[in-house]
Amino acid sequence: MKNSWMWRWLGCLVIAIIVALNVPTEASAQTFTDVGPKHPYQGIIQDMQKRELINGYPDGTFRPDNKITRAHVAVLLDKALPLEAKTNEVIRYKDVSTSHVYYQEIMKVSQAGIFSGDPNGNFNPNAPITRKQMAKVLDLAFELNLENFTYFEDVEDDWGYLHIQALASTGITTGDKGKFNPNAPVTRAHYAVFLHRALNIPAEPNTDPNAALTKAQIVNLLNRIPFEVETTLVTHKFQASPFSKVRADLLNNATPSIIDSMFDEYYAEMCIYCDAYLFSDVADEVNYRFEVLENTTNFVQVRTVSFDEPLGEAFYLEYTFEKQAGKWKLSDHDWENLGAGSFNLTKEEALQIVKNNYTRYETGPVHVTYLRTSYEDRYDWYTDREYRREVYELSVQTGDGHYNVSFYPHNGFFDEDY
Repeated sequence: MKNSWMWRWLGCLVIAIIVALNVPTEASAQTFTDVGPKHPYQGIIQDMQKRELINGYPDGTFRPDNKITRAHVAVLLDKALPLEAKTNEVIRYKDVSTSHVYYQEIMKVSQAGIFSGDPNGNFNPNAPITRKQMAKVLDLAFELNLENFTYFEDVEDDWGYLHIQALASTGITTGDKGKFNPNAPVTRAHYAVFLHRALNIPAEPNTDPNAALTKAQIVNLLNRIPFEVETTLVTHKFQASPFSKVRADLLNNATPSIIDSMFDEYYAEMCIYCDAYLFSDVADEVNYRFEVLENTTNFVQVRTVSFDEPLGEAFYLEYTFEKQAGKWKLSDHDWENLGAGSFNLTKEEALQIVKNNYTRYETGPVHVTYLRTSYEDRYDWYTDREYRREVYELSVQTGDGHYNVSFYPHNGFFDEDY
């Protein structure tokens, strides 16, 4: 009797082991026949399928190299994000009827402001989406913070510029040998990768819309809003638009007070063929000289600097932003020439500034070494005086060659020695 019970127990154990070995677990997600171990994105594609964010075809393929359509991008975003349909806001497209298989998903992404149609009122659901269009969609969908800029030789200062930079800043894209290929269509594999990276961006510690902004969010305002304002002014200047038309567009990113007190006069006198801009590029500077003067729910004021460069000057800068009707806008901007002052940049900061600059444009690893400190008399046109200034002499080694560089810690300017 005792032996009979033991044999029954052993038999049950064997059956349990066989069942466990033959039932697929959650970890063993579907393996697409055309995404094998040698595919560079197999792990990401499998993870996205496991999370039920992507599917394959009935024949067991994923078809990674096929172009993804605008409609399918809308479907994937609807799966990935908590988008709600707004029954009181109906957006109509000529080519998307209420019976369209993806009507609900297309409506949700359109109501959320992530997608829009073309000038003819079409959504073009079956059209492929370009990498530049994809950048805009992901930037808007995930409300990315733009904290730094990457140089892509094929990216222009057009409507897609900030969106592409936001993807690079957050690590969603790295480009391809210095290029972004903005007009190339996005494949199913690449979109899976882009969406996967977007979903894995660390969450902001501050998600309360009524709380003060984080530094990353403030830097995002600094990098976006002045650029949008400058772009609006330049675009209209090329078109010789009357300021009344310019003002209407500027209201999207600036308050009436700064438009009427500063931009009106600037627009009348601005030179579109000069290498001079109203706003300085502060993408690097905020990493070294940045001070929050005030930060409340609807008001932010910051102080930073602009380093000297061949076609620019060194400034102390102040920016003020106000939140109006739920949207942040530039409300004031002030600047002061460096003159006799100094940013007092350290040797460590100089090494990092130079390395970051060379890394953008050179191939291969970049190594920067401090050699010595010397002194030089430098003329300042603003005060019409000469000042005895420190100079850090640096050595830069890149994949393209070796350079000797002089760095001026008082204004952040550096140049190669010839």
